[in-house]
Amino acid sequence: MRRALPLILFLIPVLVTGLFCSRREVRPLPDDTNLVLVVVDTLRRHRLGVYGGPAGLTPFLNRLSRDCIRFRHAVAPSSWTKPSVASLMTGLYPSRHGAVGITRGLERYSGSPALALGRVTLAEMLHEEGLATAAFVTNVHISVNNNFHQGFDHFVQPAGHADELLTRALDWLDGREAGGRFFLYLHLLDPHTPYEPPEPFRSRFADPDPPGRGPFSQRGWPFEMDWWSEQYRWWLDGSGGKPFLFNYDRFNLIWARQHFPELDDPEFSYVFENMEQFEERVDLGFSGPDDPDLARRIDVLTSLYDGEVAWVDQQLAALFDGLENRGLLSRSVVVFTSDHGEAFMEHHTWGHHRSLYGEEVNIPLLLRVPDGRGGLLRGEVEPAVSLVDLYPTVMEMFGLPLRDGIDGVSLWPAIRDGRDEALRKRPVYSELLLDNREYVGVLLGRRKLIRTVDEKQRVRWEQFNVGGDPGERNPAANRADGPPAHLLRAGLEAFVEGRELNTPNDGDPARLSAEELERLGALGYLAREEEGGKERPSRTP
Repeated sequence: MRRALPLILFLIPVLVTGLFCSRREVRPLPDDTNLVLVVVDTLRRHRLGVYGGPAGLTPFLNRLSRDCIRFRHAVAPSSWTKPSVASLMTGLYPSRHGAVGITRGLERYSGSPALALGRVTLAEMLHEEGLATAAFVTNVHISVNNNFHQGFDHFVQPAGHADELLTRALDWLDGREAGGRFFLYLHLLDPHTPYEPPEPFRSRFADPDPPGRGPFSQRGWPFEMDWWSEQYRWWLDGSGGKPFLFNYDRFNLIWARQHFPELDDPEFSYVFENMEQFEERVDLGFSGPDDPDLARRIDVLTSLYDGEVAWVDQQLAALFDGLENRGLLSRSVVVFTSDHGEAFMEHHTWGHHRSLYGEEVNIPLLLRVPDGRGGLLRGEVEPAVSLVDLYPTVMEMFGLPLRDGIDGVSLWPAIRDGRDEALRKRPVYSELLLDNREYVGVLLGRRKLIRTVDEKQRVRWEQFNVGGDPGERNPAANRADGPPAHLLRAGLEAFVEGRELNTPNDGDPARLSAEELERLGALGYLAREEEGGKERPSRTP
């Protein structure tokens, strides 16, 4: 009984607040309200000015936030697109909806590369209520092949860069039945790699004088950084006291093509047709992770990312102008968020789909909500929330019945009346399942715990006080000094034991086409899913 007591104490607040929330009546919005969901792929929370980001990077979103409910601590259910968006659409954590795989390679976890057809999505619920539903997306993971079209009358994928995608969406609004209600889902990919901001954003934000002249520094491809971060990870795992040295003369493209499948994409053929020229342009010799030249290269790539973010900010301003000019903004709830963040070597990794640290799972969340009386609901919600909460929030907001068995908690009481008691007392989870590694994180209040299981089934715990250590740089590994840490660990272990990963039905179209595999490779995902099975190179390039 003593061993069960911490878990009981951990769960009681969640159960009690859940019952309390279900009994409370919170008025829904008027029955002519529309829903616009905007997901900007790979957008780190701290790049927005309203979340402390650089001045001048996101002027439109900064202004928009003044007319919104801002959630200070929104967390993605995973650190990559498919499981996070599936969680948003179903209200279930990744291990419950099961869409956790890139390919059919996760037999260990009984996961799937597709969202099961039996999962009832947000789009299906709104479609059943009579709303016209449309999705415009440019991420290969969010596709018909992966069953993300469920509930949508109109599903366009890929929809192009931000400007083209938003133009198509506004055209759809113009062509639908006048006066009818709608749910519009927009998924913009632009901040994702490769970072190639259009002018004038490239000139405005990107470093004008990058060190060296390689594809990494000029085009924003992260292959160099991927290689370096892997070298550093191998060094951390078994350095034996030897110093960490980056010491190669040239980035060997033949070696890179063997270890990075994305380089087989026809898009990069011209690189290999001019291999000698490109090899001569990359000449590095970093002495370690604190080398100023390495930091300089990281700054270059970050500046290109910032250019992409600024470009998207401008396009979103045009979207809102389009909604207002059509008389739709005043009676539409607009949800703005991201599916995950992006790491810039804070924990010796680059990109995403690699860890559950804050840089990969902390996301922005803004809700612009008409109050039903000609005004807007404004304010800030402090407790941690998750994308799994958007499903029940929309259901309650629109006065629709909520299905049993979902993981999310409605945010509508906190939005409408400032009541956030339920949010303060419940944990928020994130998951990342790979063939060779497993990560599960939990955030409760200002305490965060990450459980990692490596390819040899070794378990590692990291505990953070994100209030005093927002960058999660000072872990208290394996520490359980007091009830909060003990409860976090007990709750996380219970969460892991209760997972219900699902595989698709035989009729589900879960296999990827050759074109989709090529696009995944170009974005770097296939290399990441398979990297745990790679042997360490016998020689450096």
